[in-house]
Amino acid sequence: MLKELLETFESKEQEVQAWLDMKRSNVKMPVYTSCDVRNAGYKITTVDTNLFPAGWNNLCPSFQRTASIHFKEYIDQLHPGAGCVLIVTEEHTRNSFYFSNVKALVHILEGAGYKVYVGNPNIELTETTTFETADNETLTVHPIERRGDEIYAKDHRVCVILFNNDFSNGVPEVLQNVAQPKVPNLDLGWHNRRKSTHFDYFNQLVDEFASIIDFDSWVLKTEFSTCENVDINSEEDRERLALAVDELLASITENYEERGINREPVVFVKNDAGTYGMGVINVSSGDEIRDLNRKKRNKLSVGKSNVPIVNFLIQEGVPTIDKIKGDTAEPVVYMAGGKVCGGFFRVNESKRDDENLNSPGMKFVKLCFEKVLGYENDEAIDCDIECLDKLYRVVGQIASIAAGMEEQG
Repeated sequence: MLKELLETFESKEQEVQAWLDMKRSNVKMPVYTSCDVRNAGYKITTVDTNLFPAGWNNLCPSFQRTASIHFKEYIDQLHPGAGCVLIVTEEHTRNSFYFSNVKALVHILEGAGYKVYVGNPNIELTETTTFETADNETLTVHPIERRGDEIYAKDHRVCVILFNNDFSNGVPEVLQNVAQPKVPNLDLGWHNRRKSTHFDYFNQLVDEFASIIDFDSWVLKTEFSTCENVDINSEEDRERLALAVDELLASITENYEERGINREPVVFVKNDAGTYGMGVINVSSGDEIRDLNRKKRNKLSVGKSNVPIVNFLIQEGVPTIDKIKGDTAEPVVYMAGGKVCGGFFRVNESKRDDENLNSPGMKFVKLCFEKVLGYENDEAIDCDIECLDKLYRVVGQIASIAAGMEEQG
């Protein structure tokens, strides 16, 4: 099925590119995004889109060089003549792998010609501090200083502020109403953003795209619904959530039967405003919600930084047929300014093809084509890794446009 989809895109390459360019021109594109992609063989879609992506260290060097080009194009449009960029990090983390991500962003932006500073808005950081990354490099982090409505780092007025902090707990006072250009929009932090809004825009775009290119839009979409104001410890609220789960499962079953897909559907119940794979479970019936044990209720009660979860996204569980050396895998695509930089595989040997891979036990495999060893999928004879790459680039670009629509409202 995916081979035929790719052939459709390639036969109408000019129409595809014209449509993508037109949609990009109508919105303010996000400075960067990452998308978790699921290739089920019968469909390929994004199941999560991050507007404050970490993981830049998992891109191979050629993809990082491409990222430098796309970042420069974006920042030059945002602030022509800018000479420096401040990367604002997560406030409280001491995760060496996160620091490797920031260090990679520093290298990427330096490769674009910028002087780069790293700052932390945590008021407890009162002096410049050096941290060690997971790659045994060092990362210098400065306190963020505010003078009037401008931000300084190490006594230098910064030109552009790049947030690599999703602000689950809200925006620190030091970063509010700042004069310098800043991206992404702070309103898109998880204190305000909703995944369901993103997927609503994404599915609308796919429907429009399919009507122009002429294909079944379902093969690029993720079915979803929402259930709001839920106290997961309330039996009455769990019943509402369970009914929503059963309703979506019935819709997925109908679509499976219509397309001859012989598989029992599952759905993910996840925080509608969360990240890091927290607050996520997968279920195959509403009864599993009704009968949630205390451990799973606790898992669904709070997200990152112990922020309570009250609004849930119920999302089609798109299985993955991709594997690396026999382990379950999914591609993650990275973009800057809506243009694809590259990607990598998230791999988790302890998870099934319909489970959340962004969980303990995951590892990353760089998607450098000359170095990807052990890649396989059950449909590879029809859609190999080159086919997958071309399709996820289209999916990623549509997701990035949807993110731009989120900001535009």
